[in-house]
Amino acid sequence: MAVCQRAGGAYLRTQTAARYLPMLAGALGLLLIGSSINVWAQQLPPAASAPQQPAGTAPYQPTPEERMKASRLGVEMGDRIRAQHPDKALAAYTRAAEIEPTNLVAWRSMAEIYDRLGWPDQAIGPRLKLIELGEQIGTRQSTSMAAEAARTLAVYYLNTSRKAEAEAMYEAALRLYRTVGDRVGQATVYSNLGTLSAMRSDWPSAQDHFWEALALQEALENTHGMAIIYRNLGMVFEERKARISAREMYGQAIDLFEKSGDKPQADAARQALAQLN
Repeated sequence: MAVCQRAGGAYLRTQTAARYLPMLAGALGLLLIGSSINVWAQQLPPAASAPQQPAGTAPYQPTPEERMKASRLGVEMGDRIRAQHPDKALAAYTRAAEIEPTNLVAWRSMAEIYDRLGWPDQAIGPRLKLIELGEQIGTRQSTSMAAEAARTLAVYYLNTSRKAEAEAMYEAALRLYRTVGDRVGQATVYSNLGTLSAMRSDWPSAQDHFWEALALQEALENTHGMAIIYRNLGMVFEERKARISAREMYGQAIDLFEKSGDKPQADAARQALAQLN
């Protein structure tokens, strides 16, 4: 049985770690920094403890299960130091994804670190990979992770004036949220699509998307979420010169904002209604 030792505030199975050390060697060369990581590394058995092959035989090939365990160890290494050394954590996550390309957490962590380092363009590739893998694997967890990646990409594309790409990612996120029955995610994306349509002055599409979002928020009994959608619908009807409907939407928004305790938003909706009159 492998011996458990405490290192850096966590337990590691040292025999298992030694077995996977050769696969993680590239990342380890970058990661052995800081007192907690040094302590952790010093308590690992030497690489010689890994399986040895008889002379003249082919190099040892890890099984798929071993590769996944090694990849998870790489993610754990990255998690330990990402707060103080995000660049080194990125190396660990990248190596983890190389060892086992289906490790969704490794791809997600890579994207998060790229964002933190101020390289959002570099985060696009890992998120696209996460979407691809999430759909291929097809579990509820993987699909949910893919949906979140698609929505995050949509926001990035929208913020960088790439509206067509943003719309495609929102549609992908909506499809994935539907697959797992995530009504909160669906409501959010419908609202996002409504806002995107409004930015294009496509008021009929904006209205349709906001109605879809409102139906979901009502089913979820989300008072504040309903208030936001009613306010948005008021703006849409105002732009469409449907003043009676706009007044009704703003009035509903005011009531719901007040019920949810959001006085600033209630006052803003009240001001919009007063300007309409």
